[in-house]
Amino acid sequence: MTVETIKEPDHSAIVATGSWCLLAALTLGGACFGSLRFAGGVLAGGLIAIGNYYWLLSIMQRVLYRQQENPERFAIVRYLLRLTVIGALIYLLIVKLDVDIRGLLLGLSTLVLTITALALYSLNTKGE
Repeated sequence: MTVETIKEPDHSAIVATGSWCLLAALTLGGACFGSLRFAGGVLAGGLIAIGNYYWLLSIMQRVLYRQQENPERFAIVRYLLRLTVIGALIYLLIVKLDVDIRGLLLGLSTLVLTITALALYSLNTKGE
């Protein structure tokens, strides 16, 4: 039995792909074993988490590779904007759309679960 290893540059792609797959599985599982309201919460939370990941990745790439004139200010302003948008989305989902909070929290955790699984995989293969 051979073990497939993940190369270093592939980590962001693995996290993104794994997050989308986990989100699909959790949403379908929530719809089958829970309720549509719960599945909607999982989907909404997962979309926020993955969107946040892509937004953060874009900001960091612009700061690190394109050499903004004032990278500290650029990153801080984008961080505050990102935090405000995510907070507003979560507020609207809970207060106005009445999504299931447990499902929302599970959806928001998809990225954390994927990164944890990748870290455990890397630890198990000893970085090879």
